[in-house]
Amino acid sequence: MLGALSVALLSCAAPASAAPASAPAWHTDYQRTGVVIEQIAATGARNAWAIGRDTSGPGGVLLHWNGESWRTMSYPGERASAPAAIFALSAADFWLFVSSSSPALHWRSGNWSTLALPVNADPMAVLSDTDIWVAGGQSSPSACPPPENDACSLTSHWNGVSWTTYPLPATEIDGASASSPSSVWAIGENSLRHKPVGGGFEVSFVPAVYRWTGTAWQRTALAGRRTSQAPSIVALSARQVYVGESATGYPRACAMHWTGTRWRPFYLPASSYLKGASRACGWLAPDFHGGLWFNGPSPLPYFSFVHWSGGHFTSTPHFTPDKNGWNTDGFTLAAVPHSKSDWLYGSWCLPTRKCVTKGLIAALR
Repeated sequence: MLGALSVALLSCAAPASAAPASAPAWHTDYQRTGVVIEQIAATGARNAWAIGRDTSGPGGVLLHWNGESWRTMSYPGERASAPAAIFALSAADFWLFVSSSSPALHWRSGNWSTLALPVNADPMAVLSDTDIWVAGGQSSPSACPPPENDACSLTSHWNGVSWTTYPLPATEIDGASASSPSSVWAIGENSLRHKPVGGGFEVSFVPAVYRWTGTAWQRTALAGRRTSQAPSIVALSARQVYVGESATGYPRACAMHWTGTRWRPFYLPASSYLKGASRACGWLAPDFHGGLWFNGPSPLPYFSFVHWSGGHFTSTPHFTPDKNGWNTDGFTLAAVPHSKSDWLYGSWCLPTRKCVTKGLIAALR
């Protein structure tokens, strides 16, 4: 359930009934013109970071939530590069990745330091300061020997002292998630198909899921369907892994669920889909209580989300940043660990002659 439950302790002299608690609603806590909010990482209700990019230049923005408001925080090179990903480990420790050609930025106890990355590195997962995964690495003839070199990507692991590169048998790496050092997962493309459309091409992905065994990447038995976008993956534990895409044998599934021994289909209620919409989840996010968040059945210009927990589904109220109509690339939800709070983030603009983008963060409370 979303929001706090109000409990009234009644004495003998108290009235027989009490006023019901107000229903949770969306509240905009941050909005800024010319910025796109792209990710939120939180460690608790009073500690979170958000990253975004400047629509008018190469720079970006880093925000910190202290439990009361979002405040701008500076980072090295903020005018030249926008953040690409952020991983929060504690209230005093987080990692900020800017670009594949720049070192990773590490903020700890109020001080910045840098970590040199392998060649063409893109962040995958940060489990601790001495357990970091990135896509990319130093290529060598032995890393991807023939015939695998036609479908081989490199990954690298930081152990606190040095980087070690491991091949992953896929054309590209599209996503990753980790719940522990022994539960690291990645989504790759076994092949990439281009369908001619007009003067260009329609790209479709054929996803495959890989699991880290401790010494190498192993492809699982999940056979993904062709899709126009790379599906998301969330590893809640070694026995709770979800991929936001249906499989060839389960075309109406929202996601595929790894139970520790096999993949099983995961379905949302029929009411969670708009008429004619794809059944695949597209994106999904953890609630940090063993449940998941999904897109809700919201026709534009409204957005809502579906929460699954303990076998039950609940939907959030519709959200729209402006009742006069607007354009948007959509919003994403991020839950807050050790809390019942949830953040909605993204960007929007009014449908005028020129779209003036506004970054936005809202909370459901």
